[in-house]
Amino acid sequence: MVAVRTMNSLYRFFVLQPPTRVLLQGGEFFPDPTEVTLSGSTLGGSFLKMAWIGPGFCMEIYGPAGRIVTSPVRAIDLPSARGRVAAPN
Repeated sequence: MVAVRTMNSLYRFFVLQPPTRVLLQGGEFFPDPTEVTLSGSTLGGSFLKMAWIGPGFCMEIYGPAGRIVTSPVRAIDLPSARGRVAAPN
């Protein structure tokens, strides 16, 4: 499991098929676990870093409702690995 805290929401996901097919729950659009494609991270515009999530970037997700772009990522938590990556203050 990976937990991603954005400026506005908390998302939890399990990787189903690496690197981009995931079961996602969280935020306004995914109150229940939903199979989606996590395209990667963006700073806006046409730039998209595929199959990657990074602090300060927005996640781009394709689900049943179409394309969703989250608010910027603040922290990434890997509970099973007991590791944490956070954006600098």
